[in-house]
Amino acid sequence: MTASDAENIDKYFTGEMTDEERIAFEKRLAQNPELKKELILHQELSEMITDGAADQLREDIKKIMADNTDQNSENSTLEDDPNPIPLLAAKPLFDSKDPGIFPGKTGRSKEEKNTFIRKIWYAAASIILVATVAGILYFSSTPDLTNEEIFTEYFEPYQNLVTYRNSSSADSLLNIGMAKYDKGEFGEALSYLSQVEGENLVLASFYGGISALAIDNTVSSQQSLEIVIKSQNNLLINAAKWYLSLALLKENKLDSVQNLLKELIDSNDSYYNKKAKVMLELVEERQLSVSRSDVKVEVLELQESLEESSPN
Repeated sequence: MTASDAENIDKYFTGEMTDEERIAFEKRLAQNPELKKELILHQELSEMITDGAADQLREDIKKIMADNTDQNSENSTLEDDPNPIPLLAAKPLFDSKDPGIFPGKTGRSKEEKNTFIRKIWYAAASIILVATVAGILYFSSTPDLTNEEIFTEYFEPYQNLVTYRNSSSADSLLNIGMAKYDKGEFGEALSYLSQVEGENLVLASFYGGISALAIDNTVSSQQSLEIVIKSQNNLLINAAKWYLSLALLKENKLDSVQNLLKELIDSNDSYYNKKAKVMLELVEERQLSVSRSDVKVEVLELQESLEESSPN
C-alpha cells in the first residue's frame, strides 16, 4: 500500500473526501482487491476495539493530535470538544469543517500526514494487543489441572487377576512378580514380570506396564502396554489403553492421549467409557490452557516488536 493509499483510506473513513473523490476512490476499490483488503483491515481493526479500549484509544489519539497539530491553531487539541471521539466508522471521525483538528488541513507535508496516520494506527494496534492479553489472562484465570494432577486423580493399580494353580507355579516369575505387585513393590514386580515369556507374556506385560507406570518409567510402561493392545486380548485391551493414555499424559503427548480416550468412549466398555469422557474434558482443558499460554507469548512478542517499530 502506498502512502497515498494510506492517506485516502484515512480520508475515506474520516469523511474528508469530496463527493468526486469518494466516487473515484470507491471505483478504485472495486478494481483493486489489495486496496479493498487494506480498507477492510482498517475497518476490522476499529471494530475489534472494546469500549474500554476505545476510551484509552481516544486519550492516545488526543495526545498524538496535540503533538501533531499547529501550536497556533485555536482548536489544536480536543480538550474542548464536548463529544467523545467515536470509533472509526462510515461517518467522520473528525469534524471536516474544523481546520485545526485534522493535520491534513494545516498545510503539512505528505510525510508528516502519513506519520500522523501511522501513529494513530500504532496506538490502536497497541490498545488491541493489551486487550488481547487481558482477554487471555481472563479466560485462563481459572486454574486447570496439570498433567500430574490429572494422573494422580485417575491412576490406580489394576486388581490382581492372577491365580495360583498349584504349589510348583508359586515359584514362577509371574507369581513372584504379582506377589510383589500386591505389596506395592512395583520396582521389584517389574524386574520379575519383564522376564516372563510364553503363554503368560500378555498378562505379565499388562501388570509390568502398570508397575512401570507406578514408578514413573513411562517408556517401559508404553512398550509393555502396547504388547497387550497388539495381542487384541478382549479382557485387557481397554484397560491397557486406559493405562497407556496415563503414560502418554505423563509425557505430555496430549493428542495421543485424546485419541486413546476417544477410542474408549466409542467402545462398549461402560466402565472405561464413563471414565474416559471425564478425563477427556480435563485433557482438552489442559491443552487449551497450553495453547492460551503460547498465544500470550506470541502477543507479547508482537507488542514488543510493535513498540520497537513505532514512529517517534
